[in-house]
Amino acid sequence: MILVTGGTGMLGSNLLLELSKSNNETIAIKRSSSSLRGVQKLFADKNLSQNFKKIKWVDADLLDLYNLSGVFKKYGITKVYHCAAQISYKKSDNKLLLENNVTSTKNIVNISLQYSVLKMCYVSSIATLGAGTGSEKITEETEYNTDGNNSGYSTSKYYAELEVWRGIAEGLNAVIVNPSVILGSGDWKTGSSSIFSTIYKGLKFYTKGVTGFVDVIDVAKIMIILMESEISSERFIINSENLSYFELFKSIANKLNKKAPSIYANKNLTAFAWRLEYLKSILTGKQPVITSNSARTSHKVLIYSNKKLLARINYSFIKIEDSIKYYAEKFITDTNA
Repeated sequence: MILVTGGTGMLGSNLLLELSKSNNETIAIKRSSSSLRGVQKLFADKNLSQNFKKIKWVDADLLDLYNLSGVFKKYGITKVYHCAAQISYKKSDNKLLLENNVTSTKNIVNISLQYSVLKMCYVSSIATLGAGTGSEKITEETEYNTDGNNSGYSTSKYYAELEVWRGIAEGLNAVIVNPSVILGSGDWKTGSSSIFSTIYKGLKFYTKGVTGFVDVIDVAKIMIILMESEISSERFIINSENLSYFELFKSIANKLNKKAPSIYANKNLTAFAWRLEYLKSILTGKQPVITSNSARTSHKVLIYSNKKLLARINYSFIKIEDSIKYYAEKFITDTNA
């Protein structure tokens, strides 16, 4: 019996889609307030609506150890994909991020040890890796700088990952994945999917930063491959290509038939922008589009290596240009629906 946390999110729902293609029974944990409409739409778009019925949805609180333990015991969980995580770049959410991301992972690890699950896959992030130096490629060995100016999100994911390593030291059979920026469809107003809606509305500015990108389908498939392999006690960067933000924005704009960003936003301009967004968020209560951390990150050249992963598994990544084309078409279809 397989357990998936974060099943209503972009990665979790695509993972459930891939898992549904086999005969494995899957339990998906969700909040009682979470809607399943997005997951149902994904299955319908892939002509797999019947597969959605294979999933048993269970309301559970990842912060409630007793509640969570009851789920493992009742359904005889043998494998765990821990995808759930809270994402925010507001400094006011830092304490909440630590509580949710670290405590939930600690609980999953402890219960997995208690019930002797066969294997666990934890979805970490490239945010738990160091920045490297210059044009040097970032690998799984690039150490996270705890003294750096890190976001609350990256800090919470770093300490959550440490919980998994602690579990591994105590005998947990686990593998960790560190995806780069994941491209996919879903809620076009949040997460990386919001890039499409932002450019569709007319994004004028770009920076010269570089980072890694990967299709959500690749991440889901690779997680399953790693879980079905003998690979254990290791972490892997999942990254298809490294692109500049300008290259990404230009490609998305082209696929959406919109004008590409043409104004270079230097550090002074992005510094002004995040402060303006901060004031707007105070007045409106909405998440800021730009934060101090994202402003800094947008200027960094971060090049991620997938060499370790490809040396261990045979896999061909979806080209990012193809991903952009597919999701741009999905965005237009959803927008016009």
